[in-house]
Amino acid sequence: MLRKSLNCLINRAKRSPGSQSIWGIRVERKGLVERTIYPVVPPKTEYRLTPLGLKLREPISWLCDWAITNQAVLDQLDHVEVRSRMSIKAQGG
Repeated sequence: MLRKSLNCLINRAKRSPGSQSIWGIRVERKGLVERTIYPVVPPKTEYRLTPLGLKLREPISWLCDWAITNQAVLDQLDHVEVRSRMSIKAQGG
């Protein structure tokens, strides 16, 4: 269940280029995860929860359940945001 919850959050983060690595670095600095970077091609990075991070299992699970339940609404909001940005660019902004 924990792995599913973390994958849920990471997959949401992957929607924006570079956000996954930024997310990983931020939670590592907070002491929530340990990061291992492997010198391979293609690049490989693994994250493991620290004892402090393990305390977030239940809240993360709740958040992922909420995100899964509301996936259609979240996707629609993403599309609205993209259309809004395109409209602003088309207007020269």
